[in-house]
Amino acid sequence: MKKVIICLVVLMGGCFGVAKACLPVGMAEIFDDWAEIAEIVEDESLEEGEFMGKVYLEGEFLDGDILRVEVNGDVMKFPVLGASFHLGYEGEKLAFLKYEPGGFLEIGGDPFYLVTDEADKAEIVYGETLRKDDNFPVGGGVFAKLYFQILEDEEFAFEFKNGVVSSIDTVRQDIDKIDWQAGILSKDNQKKVAGELKASVLDRQNEGFLSYFSVLGGLFILVLSGVGFWFYRRYNSANSC
Repeated sequence: MKKVIICLVVLMGGCFGVAKACLPVGMAEIFDDWAEIAEIVEDESLEEGEFMGKVYLEGEFLDGDILRVEVNGDVMKFPVLGASFHLGYEGEKLAFLKYEPGGFLEIGGDPFYLVTDEADKAEIVYGETLRKDDNFPVGGGVFAKLYFQILEDEEFAFEFKNGVVSSIDTVRQDIDKIDWQAGILSKDNQKKVAGELKASVLDRQNEGFLSYFSVLGGLFILVLSGVGFWFYRRYNSANSC
């Protein structure tokens, strides 16, 4: 596996839990960088209801009754050091299979991941962090891709819990006012979107065919007009003689 899964910090209630004893030799020093007191990043210029970033889900239904859920970040206004959350799902409908790293924090370095499925609670515990000396991206991208086996039904509800997005200045800081959007992923919606896309493609094709035949019709009329005018001139010339 490309990423080394180690016992790191699990951000619970906005704090790191100290798991130093679980780290391999040489990693304790890296972990010490994150053992400082966290602060809250607040932007006084934000208007009421305005967010400093958002985290949301996108789903895709694959062959073999597989649901792929992408956890995306967007419009992050501060450089992102890491993120953590619990993602609740419907355990009677879905079974967690695996995760794949996203590309957002990968921009800045080689992040560490901690991803655990607590099947008895139907929750994915997710944590990802860059090192202190890495580059921290802004904007947005995919944090991770989560894969589920569909057991039944075609509509699936998800819920974010304990969500934290962190930045860093001199110490690690939890970014305030992140908009966490989970909600419901449905096969019906995907079928509807696919149907609309197909109809749109067919409409464009039909428009193309109509335009093609319109041009041909116009050329045909021009040719007939030219041939008719030529015969008319020949007829007048013959009569004038």
